[in-house]
Parts: sequence; C-alpha cells; structure tokens
Amino acid sequence: MEIAAYKYLNVALNKKDALVLYYQLTTYIRENDPACFSRLMEQNDGKLEDNTLMQLVLDCMQKQHPQVLKQAIEPYTEAA
Repeated sequence: MEIAAYKYLNVALNKKDALVLYYQLTTYIRENDPACFSRLMEQNDGKLEDNTLMQLVLDCMQKQHPQVLKQAIEPYTEAA
C-alpha cells in the first residue's frame, strides 16, 4: 500500500500509515460514494495485492473526491 501511495501521491508512508490511510479512504467511499464502493467491491476478489487495492481506492478518490483526498494526506505531507 505504501508503494501505491508513493506512486500516486508522491507521499512516503510506512506500512502502518498506509494502512490507516487506506481504511480512512475506504470508509469515506463506503459512506459517501455507493457507486464507487460497489465498483471497489466488484474488483476485490480477495486475490488482489495490497498495492492494487490502494491504487483502486486512490484512483476513485482522485477522480471523484480530490479535495477530500488532499485533506486526508495533509497530515502526512506536513510531517515530511
């Protein structure tokens, strides 16, 4: 997940922070974007690698909710 975060966002995260960000964004999508959440669940067959899951979540956030994504990664960019 941390690799996908770096590739998509140019933000270096450790494994724990990447997982926290993934769950934070997935929760946001589940609660606020049912269509995107449905697409994520359709693609998640249980065999996808963590980085692929993170890429799917980041792709949805970048396309549909860029401002929320910016706010979510802000604490990690300030710490750098």
